Amino acid sequence: AIALANALKENSTLQELFLGGNLITDRGAQAFVDLLVDANCTLQIIDLTDNNVSQDVLEKMNVLLARNRNGSPMGQVAGLFMRLNSNDPALKHLYVNDKEIGNKASKRLAEALSKNTYVTTIDISSNNIGDIGAISFGEMLRENTTLQSLNLKNNYITSSGGQSILTALHHNSTVTELELGDGVLGEMEQLQLEILLARNRAGQEMDSLAHYTQRLSENDPTLTAINLDQAGDDGLKMLSGALLQNTVLTELFLTSNDITDKGVKHLAVALEMNKTVREVSLYGNSITDCGAMMLLYVMQTNKTVTFLDLRKNEEVSEDLLEKLDLLTKQNRMNHTVQKLAVSNAVARLQANDPSLTDVSLNYEYLGDEGAMIYAGALKENTYLANLNLSHASIGDSGAQILASAVHNHPTLTCLSLAWNDFTRIGVTAVALALRKNKVINELDLSGCRGEDAGATALLELLLYNKNICKLSYDETGVPDCTIANIDQLLKRNSKFNTSFLT
Repeated sequence: AIALANALKENSTLQELFLGGNLITDRGAQAFVDLLVDANCTLQIIDLTDNNVSQDVLEKMNVLLARNRNGSPMGQVAGLFMRLNSNDPALKHLYVNDKEIGNKASKRLAEALSKNTYVTTIDISSNNIGDIGAISFGEMLRENTTLQSLNLKNNYITSSGGQSILTALHHNSTVTELELGDGVLGEMEQLQLEILLARNRAGQEMDSLAHYTQRLSENDPTLTAINLDQAGDDGLKMLSGALLQNTVLTELFLTSNDITDKGVKHLAVALEMNKTVREVSLYGNSITDCGAMMLLYVMQTNKTVTFLDLRKNEEVSEDLLEKLDLLTKQNRMNHTVQKLAVSNAVARLQANDPSLTDVSLNYEYLGDEGAMIYAGALKENTYLANLNLSHASIGDSGAQILASAVHNHPTLTCLSLAWNDFTRIGVTAVALALRKNKVINELDLSGCRGEDAGATALLELLLYNKNICKLSYDETGVPDCTIANIDQLLKRNSKFNTSFLT
């Protein structure tokens, strides 16, 4: 080992040295450490496994090797070879683009990948691997069973190397994404490549379909959502059969799956029995009014599904879409009422819990029915300080009911009803209700379509109420003079309201 280390002092090209399974001790290993101290040493890997070398010396050597590896593009790649050869389960994505790898190193990389069972993504673009490297990767594709995505663009690969990759794909069933770059394959060869990749994607989709069907049948408690791309009618039939007894799944998304009325028939039967699925997307399929009518019939009695998307099915009429939307909307309302009936926040508001000072239901669907429940609870409460019911699908009726509940609330200082569905009617109702309120100092009505009439009501609110120092509202359709006057009154209020400023 000492003699070899001395000889390597004159070498300026060697990067890897494998001496595992010998009788090297600390004395010989130290010679390699001394060699690595020289900044001109190019070694990036020294393998001394199964020798009699202490951990202390190995650590010193590894620090110097890491310095060399990090100092060049190839050095950064060198460490990956060891992880590939050891089949490191943590190495799943390999990005070595633009690292000056060349055809020889790419051949070694391909050989290491042939036996690897964890890497799923490789980007080796812009490395000048040429046809030699492409042929090596073609051989790798015949053996590897885990790789899914391979990028070989900008590598000076000609039709010869491209043909090697194409031929290998006939024997590979896992790669679903492969990029060779423009001009590598002819028009017919490129079409053949796309067909092979589509075949692999379809095969994986069927594997996923069988996997999901089994888990549904077993009532797997962790399977609450399914999202597939190429299920088709046969796939939907399989899933629907498993859904008959399933009590866990809540979301089923099958957008653009070439599903027709034939598949919908099986889903309709499943939805008659299933009591847990809440969201179903059949967006962008080939369903007609006949299939939509089957679902409409089922939705007359199904009280669970709150979202059913049949858009972009060109042969489904707008009339049927509207009828289905009304039924799912009714289910959403009923679900909201049931949920709020046992809501901890509502119960605590009604019980006037002094520790409950903040309620935030941002992005929770309430609708007017939910707003009514909260309004009723607020009338019994004297401790709440902050109420956020934004993005809750509250309409004009809900806004009016809430306005009557908060108009004289003794402790509420911050109210957010932003991005709801009410118009100038709801905005005006809130503005009128808060005219004599002496507590609220922050009001957020952003995204609510108040327009000129709603903004005028808010302007009049600020004329009466000097406590509100922060107001957010939708300025769409509001004259500049009204906006300026509102800003002026908010500045006036801020001067009077020292507690808000502090």
